[in-house]
Amino acid sequence: MNQHRSTLSLRKAGTRAAGLLAVLLLALLGPIGAASAHDQLISNDPGSGSTVEAMPQKIVLTYNNTPIAIGSEIRVEDDAGTNWAAGPAKVTDRDVEQAIQDGTPAGEYTVKWRVVSSDGHPIQGTFTFTTTSGAPEGAATPSAAADEDTGESTREADGQGLAPWIIPTGLAVLIVIGAGTAILWRRRPGN
Repeated sequence: MNQHRSTLSLRKAGTRAAGLLAVLLLALLGPIGAASAHDQLISNDPGSGSTVEAMPQKIVLTYNNTPIAIGSEIRVEDDAGTNWAAGPAKVTDRDVEQAIQDGTPAGEYTVKWRVVSSDGHPIQGTFTFTTTSGAPEGAATPSAAADEDTGESTREADGQGLAPWIIPTGLAVLIVIGAGTAILWRRRPGN
């Protein structure tokens, strides 16, 4: 009779451990599924491939969710690779705005953007547009300091978000629970 009770007790423990494992697995996989849906660029001004009369005062990128401000970078490069962006990109709601320096010449520009999606993952892209006339003269040349500063914020953003540590931690927890269940199962009489 005692052996029967012991067997029932071990079965209950095994069932509880399996249930706990299932709940933990669902809890870990739920956020991973949500995290895989990165934000999407839904519009940009000026439009990709468009021709505008003069350089706009700012580039505006609009996303389907609000990106994380840390690590956002927008470069506005001419044919020679000179960056005409002025200062850091600014996140306001779902928009990321990049001011443009005065004195930009007419020509084709390539916008290279990188933002951190609301799920913590960096996303990036490029598009081009053309201006038919230059912007008014002012601060006519881009500053080298602005080019140097953008690299640091990009490096800081790489470690942000949930995904870099949730998968290894979740796997470690699953391994520990699986090992515990196996030990309980082996201690069961008759095994």
